[in-house]
Amino acid sequence: MYSKAVSLKVKLTKKYCHCHASTLIPDDEEHSHTVDVNSDLFHVGETLLYTNAGHTTYVKVEKIFLDDDFILRFKCKTVSDEEITTTKESLRAPDSPDVGWIPANVPEKRQAATELDAKEFEQLSNPVQLSPMQEEFLALHERLWHLPFSVMFRMVKLGFLPKKFKKLGNKAPPCVSCLFGQAHKRPWRFKRTKNGEASTLRGEKPTKPGETVGVDQLISAQPGLVPQEKGAMTRARIWAATVFVCYVTGYIHVGLMTDQSGDQTLQCKHDFEHKCATRGVDVKHYHADNGGLPINHSLIRSRSACNGSHSVALVRITRMALQRIRSSN
Repeated sequence: MYSKAVSLKVKLTKKYCHCHASTLIPDDEEHSHTVDVNSDLFHVGETLLYTNAGHTTYVKVEKIFLDDDFILRFKCKTVSDEEITTTKESLRAPDSPDVGWIPANVPEKRQAATELDAKEFEQLSNPVQLSPMQEEFLALHERLWHLPFSVMFRMVKLGFLPKKFKKLGNKAPPCVSCLFGQAHKRPWRFKRTKNGEASTLRGEKPTKPGETVGVDQLISAQPGLVPQEKGAMTRARIWAATVFVCYVTGYIHVGLMTDQSGDQTLQCKHDFEHKCATRGVDVKHYHADNGGLPINHSLIRSRSACNGSHSVALVRITRMALQRIRSSN
């Protein structure tokens, strides 16, 4: 029979069987039976790690059985021949990792920190000791709801904070909470090229301004007002923007758009190229993500009249914006 409680095969040993016609088979409640459970998780005779109240030790499984409440129990024996009855939650295989395990010594730390190099590991193992003044300044920083250190040093200079903090020389102690808040996710898995180097979306690294410019569009769910200096207020609203980023200089140009048409996209593109031309920069190549959407024909026609080349995805960014709006609605 199969137990519905644990979905494990349970074998019941009885004195009688169906071949004895003159003998009635008694009910299970009238006799105590030995229950042998075969589990795919752990087996009898297997050596496991038993964890209880922060203490971990090796145990050997002696017996697996079901109690009166149909709970799977493991009867184990420790190295000191002490018998322990527990559940599977307190047992684990020796080779399986424990998320609650904290390395205590240097070899265990080196084994756990596989993604750190020797310099980073040395910095974590030997943290910088703060002086009493640095600790006081850091405590004040926390009391001020992690006010930026630049603002705090300016307040020291103006006399709003004690003058003794001038001895720090505008060098603030590290705040762990601020560092975690400013941290960004960094991918640790990369696709490799044939040479074994990490591949990048930018391809070959550009060396001159305008050699490669990244392009993308953003859509605003809340329309914004059109910037005006004079005249009657317009009813038009800003719904989208085209962002241009130079890979070399890091210069960012944002072109505001009142709709997601191809003409508006081209106008942002021409404005960006005009601004670059006035500063002696020639845009040679655009690069954008590929959404796999139909090509916008106005951008195709503009290729003959523009300077430089385009990635295939550039002529698709307008359709991508329209697709995003449809999906959001």
